[in-house]
Amino acid sequence: MKIQNIHIMKQPDLGKKLAELRKQNGLTQEELVEKCNISVRTIQRIEAGEVEPRSYTIKTILNALNIQFDSVFEKKYKSGYFDKIFGISLDSSSRLKQLTIAWIFGIVYFFIGFFEVGFEFNRFFGDDLIGGGIGYILVKCISLISFVLFMRGFVIVGSMYRNYLLQIMTVIIIVFMVLIGFYDIFTFDSVSYIDELDKFTGISKAITSGILQILFGIAILQLSSKIGNIASVSGVFEIITGIFFLSVIGAIVGLFFLIPTEILEIIVLYKVAEKLKKEDY
Repeated sequence: MKIQNIHIMKQPDLGKKLAELRKQNGLTQEELVEKCNISVRTIQRIEAGEVEPRSYTIKTILNALNIQFDSVFEKKYKSGYFDKIFGISLDSSSRLKQLTIAWIFGIVYFFIGFFEVGFEFNRFFGDDLIGGGIGYILVKCISLISFVLFMRGFVIVGSMYRNYLLQIMTVIIIVFMVLIGFYDIFTFDSVSYIDELDKFTGISKAITSGILQILFGIAILQLSSKIGNIASVSGVFEIITGIFFLSVIGAIVGLFFLIPTEILEIIVLYKVAEKLKKEDY
């Protein structure tokens, strides 16, 4: 009995498959109704392909047919390119926890960012680092760790929705930010921080960040059909922020645009987590 593709089927194929499974179990529609407490009219409409049933309804029907729901629904997820690298689980409940961890660390990254900007401002225009070198390194490390765990959520989302651009851009952004983070840590006590090399590095970072953010925004826009308008709004903000960074002279404005952009990113991950929760439970 081949049931592995039930969840990803659309009507009318899904209804036909459920009708086939019901008949293979020797049940009439009325007998199935008695087992799952779903109205006969609903069963008829599902099997006729007239309605798209919710996952909960399919789960109830499968349970009545003595078919394991999990064994069917877990097949909807296929490993992405980077799942093994980031320890992403095929199990839906584990992925839900990982997505929840991602948006929570997104909040951590958002707030630690204010401290990080303060350190960077003082690094450019102040005489001494606030809190000294240890404080600077600590903030940078917390920022890097929370950023990686935050962006890991977008690797999961990219895999879930077969959004290859999102998967690839997320990994590139993670690598880029980790390299920049290490560069900042190892050069924080430079005697002449604003020398010609660092000016060149700053311009290069702004341009690269702009390009990556624009492409990331395009990838987020591709989620609009899956999670709605929040993806559209988030994608537009990503692109606008990226344009400011790409222009270099507008990088300061880009920093301000990062505030709503990061909030929208957190909301996107939260929405996907909630959607996954509703589908599985």
